[in-house]
Amino acid sequence: MNDQQERFPRPNRAAVEINRREALGAVAACLAVGPVVADPAASGFRLATFAADVTPPAGHPLMGGGIAPAAEVMDRLSARGFVLSGAGKPVVLAAIDWCEIRNDAFDRWREALAEAADTDPRRVLVACLHQHDAPIADLAAQRLLDARQSAAKICDPGFHELAVRGVAQAVREGLRSARRVTHVGTGQARVEAVASNRRYLRADGRPAFDRMSATRDPAIRDQPEGLIDPWLRTLSFWDGDRPVLALSAYATHPMSHYGRGAVSADFIGMARRMRQDEMPDVFQIYATGCGGNVTAGKYNDGSPANRPALAGRIHRAMVAAWAATERSPIERAEFRSVPLRLEPRDGPGFTVADLRKRLETDPRPFGRCLAALGLAWRARADAGHAIDVPALDLGRAQLLLLPGESYVEYQLLAQRSRPDSFVVTLGYGEAGTGYIPTDRHFEEGDANLADWCWVAPGSEARMARAIAAALGGDEAGVRPTVEIRGVYGGMPAEILDRGKTLADYGINAVWIGSGGLTREAIETLKRQGAKAFAEFNTMHDAAYLEGHPDAAPIGADGTPCPPPDGWQGVCPTHPGYRAARMAAFRQVLRDFAIDGIWLDYHHAHASWEQAEPALPDTCFCARCLARFAREADVKLPDRPAPEVARMLLGPHRDRWVGWRCGVFTDWVRELRDIRDEVRPGALLGTFHCPWSEDDRGGALRAKLAIDLRAQAEYLDVLSPMPYHARFGHAADPAWIGRQVAWLGRHLGIHGRPGERLRIWPIVQLSDWGEPVPAAQVAQAIAQGARRPATGLTAFAWGSLSKDRDKVEELGRAYRALKP
Repeated sequence: MNDQQERFPRPNRAAVEINRREALGAVAACLAVGPVVADPAASGFRLATFAADVTPPAGHPLMGGGIAPAAEVMDRLSARGFVLSGAGKPVVLAAIDWCEIRNDAFDRWREALAEAADTDPRRVLVACLHQHDAPIADLAAQRLLDARQSAAKICDPGFHELAVRGVAQAVREGLRSARRVTHVGTGQARVEAVASNRRYLRADGRPAFDRMSATRDPAIRDQPEGLIDPWLRTLSFWDGDRPVLALSAYATHPMSHYGRGAVSADFIGMARRMRQDEMPDVFQIYATGCGGNVTAGKYNDGSPANRPALAGRIHRAMVAAWAATERSPIERAEFRSVPLRLEPRDGPGFTVADLRKRLETDPRPFGRCLAALGLAWRARADAGHAIDVPALDLGRAQLLLLPGESYVEYQLLAQRSRPDSFVVTLGYGEAGTGYIPTDRHFEEGDANLADWCWVAPGSEARMARAIAAALGGDEAGVRPTVEIRGVYGGMPAEILDRGKTLADYGINAVWIGSGGLTREAIETLKRQGAKAFAEFNTMHDAAYLEGHPDAAPIGADGTPCPPPDGWQGVCPTHPGYRAARMAAFRQVLRDFAIDGIWLDYHHAHASWEQAEPALPDTCFCARCLARFAREADVKLPDRPAPEVARMLLGPHRDRWVGWRCGVFTDWVRELRDIRDEVRPGALLGTFHCPWSEDDRGGALRAKLAIDLRAQAEYLDVLSPMPYHARFGHAADPAWIGRQVAWLGRHLGIHGRPGERLRIWPIVQLSDWGEPVPAAQVAQAIAQGARRPATGLTAFAWGSLSKDRDKVEELGRAYRALKP
């Protein structure tokens, strides 16, 4: 092994007794060599790796004094990282086997490592892995305790300083042997049976948040996993075909059992060590993602035997992610850092007066530690401190560091903010904030926020803006950011058969009907560097009516409404049909590794995809009428359906329209819940009618039952269908841009990088109704790509592929839109 490989004792060996002199001596021994810098004349990108021991001495507080102090070492703790040079000042990442680094301690780490690497502190990413049998560093909080001669201890400043200097010296030594890197690799694999959300629903439907790292109650363990990010992502650097470094990240609290004074890097440290032993020439780093509300509690009862079991599952995912890795040349290495201001919490127990009182009077030493931690953060926030949210943009991949114990929702948001890129999100950066929940967690009463959360409600919107800016950069000029350039209607095999790649035509996404999905097609798209999106039919499964005639929509005359122009809808309140479609939706997400799924035909029984639509009024079946009467609190007379229909389309029209829209919106809500459960990293989009709410007498809502504002709450992407030639605008492709602009105004979408909601229209290039000449392809694409759109797709590959001139025009237009 070289001197940067893991060389710490295995957890199953006898525990090692340690003392302060030995620990401090080991760190101090690293400081003997003078500073070394990389050769400034070296060309291209260069990568230096470093590692240093940061194991605390005996008696040092663990988890900031919240558990038993260090008495033995099960396995040693390390700081492992890299320095990337070649594009501006160097960028440093340090992943540290500590619980947290907070406030001025965090500043000290960045300053020391920046000095060692000859860079700016803002370009230093310091991330803790958050093991609990490990130190928390907060120098300001410890000074508050020391000033009162308190017996409570958070950290030892002397050991902290030696650890910082030891890692800084390791950076200097690592720069001696910096290596050229030419390629970046990306791979991911699902982690099985490790993570689960703390939140679950009790039998009465109320949320609970007590599924902790070690959960002994089998009833709680039996609850569903909840919202997690199931994927371990590995970002790697290569020199040609030789791998240099692998950084793996996964979002969960990394504890199996803890609190008894046994210092340990826990199961993630074991997995990292196993991987390093297998690949001695590839430097291994592990980092924890946004695991603030994610633990191993569903799969862990705290027994010691679970530590190696959990380590084995992480290790298997690391191996699988490596096997799935694809390389691409490093085209750029851009660094962005966005200031984030989070307001301090100021409710009962969190005012300065309350915290000072607790610091003086709390009978529990850890209670006084919590007060000191809160006051240290409060002083920093009140002084106007802004947290840096840094991101390293490698083109194909993004490396993002978020502060504190960010909840997993922020990691998933980051991925949806850049669906065109491989986003690796690290949590536990500047940690003075404690938990950073979403607004929903405050509203639902997440009990974990009682004492380890020092940020005020309302932080979610600020976090979202910072994530968007860090990943997307500042908006510049008038040209939109077109992150997705797709084709709809199947695999573009004709391009591949000609020996070309999808990238040759600027294509980076393909939509395939869910019934036509195959694993082979998805694998092909992945190899091409393209996203695989599914199209899912919600309300147009006409075959269902053959065995369930009671699901046919009933017209205003009280009889089954014939399919307008052959378009057969289904009653939206039929419970069997809804259950069948939900099950089919779940199966698609479960069976295929898609990047997103788009709802299609999600509207009432009507045929609108033509210049003169057919828009009958439905559904007036007994089931719909009964539900409307009950849910809208409207007493309906016991009269024939045609008479009741006249009432609903007359004096009760507004309530009837609102209720119908709500039914279709509730479908979207349930579909979103399934997406969150089965494949939370996938986007949820919808293909929908492009009309404004004023077009055709308000038919979008009144006839089609589409409430875009309501549905948008559950969607990530809206894809209007402005088929200009089909809808009577063959000579006016600018109509496409006008309809997209209306949608942006209607929903408050601006087309800025990283907005939660995005607009990706589907534009007509194939002949349907009126022809679309090849000369008009570029105009249609340009109009579809205008702000607020940030992506688009072309309709429809099946017929488009037969017109080589149009395909070539599409390629030229898409290549011009590439970032």
